[in-house]
Amino acid sequence: MCLITRQQKSITAKKDIVVFKQIKVNPVMTNDENIIEYMSPYNHFYWKKGVTYKQKMMFTNKNKLVKRYIIHVYDFTCREYYFVGFTTLECLRYPESRIIQNGFHAAISPKRFAKFQYLKTYPFVIPKGAKYYLDDTGLIVSNIMKIHDDLIDVTDYDNDYVALLYGKNMLNIKIPSVIR
Repeated sequence: MCLITRQQKSITAKKDIVVFKQIKVNPVMTNDENIIEYMSPYNHFYWKKGVTYKQKMMFTNKNKLVKRYIIHVYDFTCREYYFVGFTTLECLRYPESRIIQNGFHAAISPKRFAKFQYLKTYPFVIPKGAKYYLDDTGLIVSNIMKIHDDLIDVTDYDNDYVALLYGKNMLNIKIPSVIR
């Protein structure tokens, strides 16, 4: 995954921010105990509850990445995820746009993943003090992230109920209506 943004400087989280990720939850039986694995399917990153992960955010050469995405822009998944190439075209239109490939990627609302019902959506936390970037489609990338203490599948919850559960710690940012 990558985040394409026009944001030039990172924002420092002033409080814990609740974000949402799609992950696979797999029960694994071992000799000693039952373990639940939480995996990000896009990069096969395994998460553990109670662990705060840190990663350096890295920017990618825009020209190389844009060429790769133009080739795949007609692929169904890419069209759905980037809304018919919205961010790829934006990247071409705005010379100030930046591409962040490394970092912990998520969405500011679970409804950002509404078209991807084959995975479940869960709350994660960007802790206070972490650096983050946003794009215009409701995606976010941070250098620090962890699984939310109350790991609840919010895939089928409406926005009002999600706001009731996590509202005070969610980012209140308007995203284009075509995405909601």
